Amino acid sequence: MNVFLRFALLFLFPAFSVASQQTADSLLVVFEDARSSSQRRDAANRLMTFLYEERSSEWNHPFTAHTPEDSLRMLVYLEAGTYFYEHSAFKQSVDCMKRCYRWAQTLHDTVRLEDVLHVMSASYTRLGMYNEAFEQMQTLRTIAEQKNDPVMLGRACNSMANICHHMRNDSLALTLYIKAIDIARKQKDEQALAVRLGNLGGMYADMRQPEKALPLLEEALALDMKNGWTDKIPIRQLSIGNAYLKMNEWGKAENYYRRVIEALRETTRDKVSLAIAYGQLGWLKQLLSRPDEAETYYKEAEKIAKEIGALAIERSCQEGLYTLYKEKNPALALGYLERNFILSDSLYRMETTQQMNNLRVQYETAEKELQIQKQQSEIEQTKQHRTLFALSTVFALLLCGMLYLLLRQRRKRNRQLAEANATKDKLFSIISHDLKSPVIAQKATLDTLIANYDAYETDDLLYYLERFRIASESQMGLLQNLLSWAQVQTGKAKFSPLPFDITHTIAETANLYAISSENKNIRITTEMPERC
Repeated sequence: MNVFLRFALLFLFPAFSVASQQTADSLLVVFEDARSSSQRRDAANRLMTFLYEERSSEWNHPFTAHTPEDSLRMLVYLEAGTYFYEHSAFKQSVDCMKRCYRWAQTLHDTVRLEDVLHVMSASYTRLGMYNEAFEQMQTLRTIAEQKNDPVMLGRACNSMANICHHMRNDSLALTLYIKAIDIARKQKDEQALAVRLGNLGGMYADMRQPEKALPLLEEALALDMKNGWTDKIPIRQLSIGNAYLKMNEWGKAENYYRRVIEALRETTRDKVSLAIAYGQLGWLKQLLSRPDEAETYYKEAEKIAKEIGALAIERSCQEGLYTLYKEKNPALALGYLERNFILSDSLYRMETTQQMNNLRVQYETAEKELQIQKQQSEIEQTKQHRTLFALSTVFALLLCGMLYLLLRQRRKRNRQLAEANATKDKLFSIISHDLKSPVIAQKATLDTLIANYDAYETDDLLYYLERFRIASESQMGLLQNLLSWAQVQTGKAKFSPLPFDITHTIAETANLYAISSENKNIRITTEMPERC
């Protein structure tokens, strides 16, 4: 009959409302799709109002324009995640809590972080993802140690112990439970101490060590009674009764079962514990060979189980009743046996459906993570392509710039060469023109001397030789001027103009043509001031 205990937790959570969850899903989608701050704030207020009306949230303060954006997002995801957890939508709860965790980290809000990690861990536990659940509590434990917060550390250790117990790692669970209990004792937190003592006692009971479980459960009961925690007292009494039953102290076990029944019979709360107490009492009476009393308690447990839809408890009652009737009333026993098979089949389908749902959630989670990895890989590839494109663009621009500079340099050189060629042509033109006059003067002088050599006197010869000398000096001066001009044009000499007497220059130029003009009977005269 210990099957009562095995399935008790299945009925401690409220029934799941599909329509309610769809409403919450829709409101959350509207909130996430909102583009402006005002639209997001209005969507948040509608969602929070819905959660408040569903009694899943105590938040009843509308968000205003003064509410920081990050605080608004954190609170919305926290309350929505809590709502989904309470309605057994554990996957949606995890998704919301992951978003809330990021905003809480941004705000350095360790109080919200603790709530988020607890709900995430509990959701992962319900999904059968114990490793992920343990990681959340490990994160909380690290935060508690960094903050040196013993209260937070005790809660983390207690939750980690619960997860380890689910994972059948009882040695680690035992260590963590003891540490959590020690912290509660040092902090004198009696409520936390009672819960942790009950957890450790329950684990010892599951390990078939009722003699170790009993003192822990009795201490937890004493704390509950001392502080008036009436909702916890029947649960502790039920656990103590089970411990005595395993120790074969049937009188004490019956006493505690009757206490549970007395406390819960006239109330509507915790019908699960009441049904378990009746069923355990029926099993006890059957062990004591009191079939009539056992039948009464089994039927009472069956009745309550049908009212609350606790198929596992009802099935256990059917099994006990079959055992009672199989000898004295085989026909009735057969009916209970058939009902037992039907309930077993229903439970099997429920468990199978739950396992399939868990597997589907795990598969969807894995697929989602794979998609995220794929998207991250695509994003990384896109970044690499963009980086490569940017580098290629920069390289192309640099190449174009270099080509432009080379072309510009080439044009400059071509221009310089053209200018140099023009200067050369101009120089040759000037040389050919300006050297012509002194050469002609020299030739004319020589021709005159040769033609009339015998007729000239000494003075005449000196005159013509002087003319020849003047023409030669003029030619040398011209060559020097041309050389200086060429140096200036080619940039080899600086242009430094100086004042000069143009009268002297004109006179020298006229003397160059004196002999030629005399031979042609031409007279050259100049009218200029003495200095100009």
